[in-house]
Amino acid sequence: MDRLNSFLKFIQRSQDVTEFDDRLEAILEISQLKEPAMNFNDWLKDDVFGLQVDTDWIDSWDDLETFHDEEKCFINLSKQNFIQNVIKPDTGVNHFVFFSIDFFNKWMQEHASPFSARHPLYKEDKNILWVNGLPSEEIGSRLSILPLCDQPEKYFTEIEASLPGNEEIRAHVHFVSRDAVTIIPEAFRLPDSAFDNALFKPFFLNYIKLLAACLVKEFYSEEKVVISGLKRISLFLALNGMPDIPLNEIKSLEDAVRWVYAEKTETRLILLMDRVSLDLPEGGNMIPSIFGKIEQALEQARYRYEFVIMDRKEAHAKELADLQKDIKLATEGYSQSINAIVSGLLKDTLSSVFIIAVGVLSRLIGKEALIQSKQSHFLFKGLSIYLLISLGSKLIVNKIRLDLTLKDIQYWKDTTRNHMSETELDRHIKNRTTPYKQFYYKSAIVIIILYSVLCYCVWDFPAFMSNSPLVISKLNLVIISWLQTAYNFYF
Repeated sequence: MDRLNSFLKFIQRSQDVTEFDDRLEAILEISQLKEPAMNFNDWLKDDVFGLQVDTDWIDSWDDLETFHDEEKCFINLSKQNFIQNVIKPDTGVNHFVFFSIDFFNKWMQEHASPFSARHPLYKEDKNILWVNGLPSEEIGSRLSILPLCDQPEKYFTEIEASLPGNEEIRAHVHFVSRDAVTIIPEAFRLPDSAFDNALFKPFFLNYIKLLAACLVKEFYSEEKVVISGLKRISLFLALNGMPDIPLNEIKSLEDAVRWVYAEKTETRLILLMDRVSLDLPEGGNMIPSIFGKIEQALEQARYRYEFVIMDRKEAHAKELADLQKDIKLATEGYSQSINAIVSGLLKDTLSSVFIIAVGVLSRLIGKEALIQSKQSHFLFKGLSIYLLISLGSKLIVNKIRLDLTLKDIQYWKDTTRNHMSETELDRHIKNRTTPYKQFYYKSAIVIIILYSVLCYCVWDFPAFMSNSPLVISKLNLVIISWLQTAYNFYF
């Protein structure tokens, strides 16, 4: 840093220095550049600055010896190359260099609005401002302002402010602006030690504006914001020529924002702004009017929040219990449907066995012609068709009834829910009904197979009674195949 100090001292001796955002222009005499402490040939090679005498560009510091001492030399220093080759920044940190406090003040005035998405401090997560002539360093968590010749042990503090970011704020503040707006309070937050330095007042003012904007319901511009509590009020964000705000008031506003965005932001914001909206006048200035009220409003909101959360937990538990009862009724419907179908299967099987027994009896008493009659064939085929229609109607009616029951639960719970998200509601319904649905479908498939075996036996019963070996062999194969399929699927 000794060489940098030497360079800055020579720049200060120049009678014609002009600073811009991207460069520094100065004019020095050749005699000044020939002094032993002013050999910056490596900077010249790295294009940190360029030297020009009349119309000639200097490629090497030794070339200055060819010029008279009284001649003027034009110096053009690139701030970007200066940062890259002299400061050598870390990745992910944005650096700004100011060779005078006057230009630092001018730069802050040019970027006065902290809400512009194009503000330089929003380009990276962390920023370091190097200011020549700054008496002391101010190191924050995301913003540090350091003397240009300083070499601090660390560039940022490790303690985060736990303030909301732009995306989190946008989830709760409605922006109605023609310009792109960004709100990141921590990008302007400086340590408390910087508060007494008048040079940093613009940063604290911007920080206050950003904190206040976190608590509004609608943001149009700095000239119009809307807060919503017990009253809905339209306000100016900040008073022009605002008086100095004590540091403890700023801390109170910071605590309020931190508390609101810690959890359940919508609830906390309403509780906080209920009290604030009662004390602020319509069309007034949110800042500084909110100070002197925010601390008491925060205390009251914290007290009310405990009771609101307790009530909501009880209401959520009650809503969950009611949902459990409704789901239980639906799941019991699946079991009852299977029981009804199984009961129907047994009744149909018993009826079929009775008719088959009559056929067997007719053969035993020598009336085999009866079982082989045309009417008997129609009887058994009609019985087989009846069994299929009986099964199909039961399955379809029960499936429709169960689906309607679940749709009713979904509709009424979604309509009346107050303390449960849609995702949570769907998850509870799905987790409890899925096992019963699977049991229902598996059981239905087994019952269909059993009904099919029964129908097949009834349909071919007259042929079976004729003692045809082909029919008996075919029947055995079919029955064994269906029973094996049912066993493999269900077990």
